[in-house]
Amino acid sequence: MTKIAIVDIETTGPRIDEGDQIIQLAAVIIEDGLIIHEHSMLINPERDIPVHISQLTGIEASTVAKAPTFEKVAGLWYERLNDCVFVAHNLALDLTFLTEYFNIYGFDNFKPKALDTVKLAKILVPQAQGFNLNDLSEYFDLPFANAHDALADAQLTTQLLHHLALEVKMLDNVTLERILPFVEALPNDEAELLKHPDHYLLKEEVVVKAQEKIVNVSEGVIKQSNKHQQLAQLIIEKAHQEKLLVVEDIVAPINPTVIKRLLEEIIDQGQAFCFATRQSSNLNDWRSFILNYFSVEKLVVLKNARHFIHVAAFEQLLKTYQIEHANQQELLVIAATINWLTQTNSGDFAEINQELNIQPILVKRCGRYLSKKTHKFYQQMIKNSYAAQIVLLDHRFFTELTRYHRDISDSFFERWLIVDNLSIYTKAVRQTYQDELAVSEWFTKTRLLADHLSYREEVSQQASHFIKQLNVMTKLLNDLSNYCQYLLEGEQKIQATPSKIEHYVSMKDTASQYFLDSIDEIYQLHSKLAKVLKADITLINVINDIDKKWYYQFNLLEETLYHMITSKLSQNYWVLAAESIQGQFFHVKIINQALIIDDSHVNYLERFNQVILFSPGDYHHLQKNGSYQWLQLSNFKYFLLPKQTSNASVTINVPIEYILDKEVETEKSEFGQLQKIYIEDNLENYKDYLLILVNSKTAAQKAYRMLSQSELIRSRYSLHAQGVSGSLKKIKRRAKEMQPSIVIMSWNALLNEQWCLENELFEIFITSLPFNSPKMASIQAMTEYLTEDIEAGFHEILLPQMIQNFKFIVSYLENNFQLNTVNLFDERVFTKYYSQQVREQLEDLVKFEICQ
Repeated sequence: MTKIAIVDIETTGPRIDEGDQIIQLAAVIIEDGLIIHEHSMLINPERDIPVHISQLTGIEASTVAKAPTFEKVAGLWYERLNDCVFVAHNLALDLTFLTEYFNIYGFDNFKPKALDTVKLAKILVPQAQGFNLNDLSEYFDLPFANAHDALADAQLTTQLLHHLALEVKMLDNVTLERILPFVEALPNDEAELLKHPDHYLLKEEVVVKAQEKIVNVSEGVIKQSNKHQQLAQLIIEKAHQEKLLVVEDIVAPINPTVIKRLLEEIIDQGQAFCFATRQSSNLNDWRSFILNYFSVEKLVVLKNARHFIHVAAFEQLLKTYQIEHANQQELLVIAATINWLTQTNSGDFAEINQELNIQPILVKRCGRYLSKKTHKFYQQMIKNSYAAQIVLLDHRFFTELTRYHRDISDSFFERWLIVDNLSIYTKAVRQTYQDELAVSEWFTKTRLLADHLSYREEVSQQASHFIKQLNVMTKLLNDLSNYCQYLLEGEQKIQATPSKIEHYVSMKDTASQYFLDSIDEIYQLHSKLAKVLKADITLINVINDIDKKWYYQFNLLEETLYHMITSKLSQNYWVLAAESIQGQFFHVKIINQALIIDDSHVNYLERFNQVILFSPGDYHHLQKNGSYQWLQLSNFKYFLLPKQTSNASVTINVPIEYILDKEVETEKSEFGQLQKIYIEDNLENYKDYLLILVNSKTAAQKAYRMLSQSELIRSRYSLHAQGVSGSLKKIKRRAKEMQPSIVIMSWNALLNEQWCLENELFEIFITSLPFNSPKMASIQAMTEYLTEDIEAGFHEILLPQMIQNFKFIVSYLENNFQLNTVNLFDERVFTKYYSQQVREQLEDLVKFEICQ
């Protein structure tokens, strides 16, 4: 049997063409299921090793100073590997480097069979959280303590290869035959594992035993704090007195443990309920919490149809797919989906890694098919929800049900409704109740369709009239687009990179009436065009032949236009949105945004058997401009939880004298030289992790560039930033691998993504007070509605919102991080006329201290 070499290399970087070199090379050689050799060698790259590579691998220049160069050992490694099947995790890097350097030193016929365990893992275990070695070691419960050591990586990949071969052996023949053509089309030889899995299995004596999983009971039924249970019982007692209830803690957003305790009480009483949480990514966590610790037979996670695979559309894709023209990523996604469909009972894309979500491919290639055929998994979920004791769903889908699918949600009214965050829920309602006209997109679509139809010989006389009407609509859309661009000119900044801009338009503005008149004309014309199409099926077929999506989207447009022209002027406002580059506007949209939600929504909520809305703190203090006002919750009773403590739980250091003494200009809302100098001056006092919170992704990128210029900081810490270092999930993994680390992100991203590193001690740096921008369209709309006085708007809107944002940030940090120090680079908590008000409203949560 052919020997198999499982290889891993460490390099100075990924680019051979830029002079990157190998610094460590390792291989595990297996034959007949036994490990016959393990080799590992440091290589002198004869160049510097970047700081971040040393942090990642532990290999420094001094480590390899006496090691051989690759030139001296090329022949040795060629002999070790040349007669083996070559296996690597992320094959492109390892095989490319070795092939190139073998060629350079005279071994130019290195062309082994090669398998990539990354690709194989994606196909065979698409449910894995990720496909790096750390994630896959967790998936298969394999011990892995020394990541980015070449030999340790090769040893783990050897065990991984064995487990992947076992996965192949569990496939039935039909599934294997369906997958194989897509794997054979990949550029290397991964199909060999599917055809001959026994060749890659290890003997029992060399298989590393899986380690036992450690269950973190603290995330289940939490028994360590009686106060959370007491609060939950208080809420239940109040709920039995009042059908409609808003619950709030005056000090800080309500601890999630209190909500867990409340659900425990409701489940123990046998009460059916709907639980709406902030985003879909939280749903599986809540599901796991309930199922792991309670005996619940009927629980359904309710989601939008796009979250479930459309089986009929996927089968249609397989029938028509041309493998020879496919790209590698699509091949992997399709093969993984075939495998996953044999295992899933729900068809929920949340079960698999989102890198392998087939939905974008289905929308692109089978969009029309999606809307017409039976959606098996989605319809199964809806049916199951009718009889479920517990229904979990996110805010956005719940609000969509209240507006568009009341036939589904009417079945829920015998249940209790619990909403975990009223502030975020209000934003979700606004998003659902907004209507958007993509002016630029519809202008382009309509013009192109009219042009194509004009050249079609088979069009009828009736179609000629249709084309004329299309041309009229094109002109209307063009005029509207030009007017929008005229209004947007004051907002743009001339720059080389695309930027998103928005412009607020008051309902009192003359532009508002222009929008209404124009959209009404488009709506009337749309009705005429729809009437023509309804009478001419041949014309519909011709249009579908030209643009498969046009007719479907055209039908959806009618409802959007109707909502826009019938919206209540006193409760809505307009937003113009576009992308700008080099003074040109693209993707111009008109958005009709709800400020005060139509009372039909609150009437819908009131039909539930019992409603509990958890407010994070913007209800009582902000009744004039908080959720109470915007959702029209006048029938709800307000329940303020009793104060648990009078002592501030978090101390925040504010280096006022340092800030004022430094003659460095820094914008309050940005990370600048001042903060960099402060961190440098205090670096020796900090622990392994620093988290810098800024106001935006752009600010995070700027802070990253600034800190990257500091040799002192780079010599000690690896840097990771939102918008620079990949997804927040990737940043989390890299920060753990490359400690000590500095992580930079916006405070919004921290809260929205629920980002944290468990069991690590952090230094926290908050760049500035988290004020919202007064230029935000929503802020301008609130200001105009409540008061046209800008100064009054600051006190009634911006300042209370900032205080609430600060509570969100501090509470989240306290509940999810081990805090060493928390620092605020903003002296305004002491130097402004409103400073005392800020400190008083935060005094039960935060103690601000001036540090020298």
